[in-house]
Amino acid sequence: MSDPVQEPQSPVVAKKLNPKNAKVIALVSILVVVVAAVVVMSVVLATRRGSQSFSKGFTTEVSGRDCTITAYSGEDTNVKIPASINGKKVSAIAKGAFAQSKSIENIEFSDSISKLDIGEGAFEGLTKLQYVKLPDASVTIGNNAFKGCTQMTHIVLPSGLTSIGEGAFANTTNLKYTGSGPDENDQAVVLPANLTSIGKEAFLKCTALLNVQVNDNLTSVGEGAFESSGLKTFAMSASSKLTVLGDRAFYGANIASGQETPFDFVNITSIGNEAFAACRSNFTHIVLPKTIKAIGDEAFAGARSLRSVKFASDSEAILGKGIFQGCTQLRETTLSESLKELPERMFAGCYYLLYDNDFQIGKNIEKIGDGALSLFYGQTTSSRTSYLNKRVTVHAENERFVVFELAECWYSSNDGQSETKRTQTVLMSADKKELIAYFGAFDENCYYKTQDGRKSQIFKLTEGSEKFWEEIETIRGYAFAGVRAANIYVPPHVNRIGDYAFAGADIDTVYFEGGNCTLSDETFSDMGEDLIVCVRGGADGTIKEYVLRKGIAFQGHTIS
Repeated sequence: MSDPVQEPQSPVVAKKLNPKNAKVIALVSILVVVVAAVVVMSVVLATRRGSQSFSKGFTTEVSGRDCTITAYSGEDTNVKIPASINGKKVSAIAKGAFAQSKSIENIEFSDSISKLDIGEGAFEGLTKLQYVKLPDASVTIGNNAFKGCTQMTHIVLPSGLTSIGEGAFANTTNLKYTGSGPDENDQAVVLPANLTSIGKEAFLKCTALLNVQVNDNLTSVGEGAFESSGLKTFAMSASSKLTVLGDRAFYGANIASGQETPFDFVNITSIGNEAFAACRSNFTHIVLPKTIKAIGDEAFAGARSLRSVKFASDSEAILGKGIFQGCTQLRETTLSESLKELPERMFAGCYYLLYDNDFQIGKNIEKIGDGALSLFYGQTTSSRTSYLNKRVTVHAENERFVVFELAECWYSSNDGQSETKRTQTVLMSADKKELIAYFGAFDENCYYKTQDGRKSQIFKLTEGSEKFWEEIETIRGYAFAGVRAANIYVPPHVNRIGDYAFAGADIDTVYFEGGNCTLSDETFSDMGEDLIVCVRGGADGTIKEYVLRKGIAFQGHTIS
């Protein structure tokens, strides 16, 4: 049989595309290829960039979704800390985490970090560290975090910084700048808006630190926060919430307070012990507003350039002991009219104020502490060789105290060719039982003129304008401290002499009439080894027992 005849098939004919459609398809194809290439390159570059931007060698401790960096073993000198490690968000730097990484020079944190707690001593002692950029996040800086980073000049403090711990930057002696980037010509630390507290000794001995701009939310400056720093300005706005300056906050700093631009205490309510003590040459004038409620012991002591102090006329501040002691250049004070007490050692050592100006004890003063108006405050001063040029007086309406002028004495020139009258006064309680302070000098060139024409060089509390010396029962602490009186005769009815009554005085011999008197351990402190204490007839008693126990020379006397 013959095969069936097959019908021939029609040939397949390709349709011819429209030229426009062909171009569109070609362009789309090219675009797809380009996009794919860009995506691939981006991934590759991102991978490469990620591996190059952030350092490696971190040891971490994981807690949930977060991790804490506990150590660094990498070799980078410019360390870059990522926002996450192995998928866990970096949220803290552990205590001492970088303390062994002594070669680090710069540290930058990723700005993608949202919260960061820097632990105690995390970067302490990195002596090559120069620059730190913290993340723009909620940050706390722990105690001693950057302590002793002696080469660090600049740290970027973020707006989210809430607290600076104790000793955080202590002994970081070159630190001078904070901000968005290093700037060798800008020497200011700008405190971020959310910072509320500065810890104890946070900027201790930061000697390159010159200027601090205070944010309005800061409420307290800790003990010794800027002690012994180079700080000159501490600028606060009128809306500042800062109320507390801690003990020794600016001790020994170079803080500026001048006549034209005095330190502005704004809303400060409390000034701690020694807060401005030993401040240096720029600290010359201060104005203390009514807002201040308490000033601590020795708050301004030893600020030897301080010349003027003004309190608000209605100030009710509680004043500590020795707040201006040792302010040897202090010349002018305006005290509150309502002030009721001059505390112990308040103006001790303030020679120019007490001896070269007309100082008046206000009408409302009810109590004067030991040494409040003494020349000596525990250190030898040139003022102890000087004479009284002005008068300390008591307000006419104050009936609690009285000033007596002593019998006139004379000063002979070294060549004996001339003599000058010298003034001496004593401040007493109104009942004349307490001698509070002596003002004057009676050294080896001074003498009294007796009725028979002789010259007596034994200083006695003999009356000038009134008879009072026989009524004195107590010589108060510091009463003769730091004065010059070659020989001094203690009145016969004195039965008690207070602490440091003759401390630092340039006295050769102290004469007592009777053998019994209560003396404190420090009555004759800092008087030198040549002191002689004499009792009439060498009588036994508490005085003899005291001086022999103290190793002071003891003799009898027969002076009249």
